[in-house]
Amino acid sequence: MAFGGGCAAATGHCPAGTVWISDNGQDWARVADFPYGHAVNGFSAAGFGPTGWVAFADGGVAWFSADGRRWTVAEAPLDPLADGGPTYTADEDVCCEGTVRAVAETAGTYVAVGAVTCRKCLGRAAIWRSEDGETWERVPYESAFEGAPLSGVVALPSGRLVAVGGSYALVSDDKGVTWIAEPAFGAGTASVLAFVGDHLLAAGFPGGAYEGAYWQSSDGVTWESVAIGIPFPEAIPIAITSIGGSVIISGKARRPEESMDWGFTAISSDLATWRPIATSDGRPFLMWSFAEVDGNMVAGGNFSGEAEYLPAGVWILR
Repeated sequence: MAFGGGCAAATGHCPAGTVWISDNGQDWARVADFPYGHAVNGFSAAGFGPTGWVAFADGGVAWFSADGRRWTVAEAPLDPLADGGPTYTADEDVCCEGTVRAVAETAGTYVAVGAVTCRKCLGRAAIWRSEDGETWERVPYESAFEGAPLSGVVALPSGRLVAVGGSYALVSDDKGVTWIAEPAFGAGTASVLAFVGDHLLAAGFPGGAYEGAYWQSSDGVTWESVAIGIPFPEAIPIAITSIGGSVIISGKARRPEESMDWGFTAISSDLATWRPIATSDGRPFLMWSFAEVDGNMVAGGNFSGEAEYLPAGVWILR
């Protein structure tokens, strides 16, 4: 989900890949004739920049829209092996694909991060840049990318880009052209990243335990572990955002009496005391993405429970 230009765009699958748009977060309309949607099993990221919206699907397909209503498939494919990194035999490359997990915009440039997935490079980061949201170029391969499949990227007010994935944090001060990658999370794995207040907050897993782990940084280079008092057992973070000085975390938590996962969402102003957020009808839910729409926090996700197929939902924080 992304907001900009007076319009919010949410990606989904119903039954083919498509986009819904809203100018208030309450009323949504499905985009008609979304191109190539029949081939999409699920979207992986969406964002907004000075020229419009961008969206990505598993497998490396990218779309662009100047107004949120009319979408085109991006001109350049997200080639998983076009970065000058290690090459493999034709047979090994058959299953290779590049997937975007997060996108940010800084100084007019879109930067998308993700990973290459194939038999010989499961742990290889992938980064793409675009000046217009339509044509993408792959950032040249660095050896440090091998151990850092990326899942989050944020643009700081200074223009610095910070990306996280695995046990690594990457920073760029030239709009994503060059990157420095350093181990940052010890034995932990960071999978979510957000800029909250005046610092970065990364979330993921500690080494060897099914629970959440959190780290904070002021510059993206130096990180420290931080205790988060989430009032749920075995709470695994999936999405983080902030609004009005408060932090919102959504994820999956274990219900010991039921031995299964359920969605949770909680809000805090100090990272120590948390208040669970409930839906108006009390049904458990899982929020996957957030966007601030005209001062209101809007979240997209799905209801959680035991059913194999659970309906999608959009919520507005009141």
